[in-house]
Amino acid sequence: MSCPRTRPDSTSGQWTSIFVASVTICRSVVPHRQSHTLPVVITIAFWKPYDVLSHFSDSADPPRSTLADYIDLPTVYGAGRLDRDSEGLLILSEDTRLRTVLTEPRHQTPRTYWVQVEGIPDDDAIAALRSGVMI
Repeated sequence: MSCPRTRPDSTSGQWTSIFVASVTICRSVVPHRQSHTLPVVITIAFWKPYDVLSHFSDSADPPRSTLADYIDLPTVYGAGRLDRDSEGLLILSEDTRLRTVLTEPRHQTPRTYWVQVEGIPDDDAIAALRSGVMI
C-alpha cells in the first residue's frame, strides 16, 4: 500500500479522535498515547431491492421508489448503479476515491454478476455468457 500524502476524502465534516498505543504511518512510528484526529468517512453496503432506482431522486410523475426511501444520508453517492428491474449489492460512500476505484474502467475492479434469464438459453447463448458480456 502506498503512503498517502493527503487526508482521506470526507465531505461529511465529521471527525473523531482516537488514542493508540503505537501505530506506524508511512514507515514512521507515532509516539505512544499520542492523540490523532481522523475523518469519519461513511461507506455503506446496501442490497438494492427490485423496482428501486439507484439514485436519490426521480422526476417521474408519480415518483418511483429511490435510494432516498431507504437511506437518509445526503453525503453518500453510489459507486455505480443497478437497473431498476434488478436487485443486488450497491456500494455508497462519501469517499470519492473509493467510488472512482470501484467504477472507472482503468482500475479494472473485478465484478461478478448473477443473472436470471427467461427461457432456456441455447448453446450459443451460454458460450457468449461464458466469454463475458460487455456492460
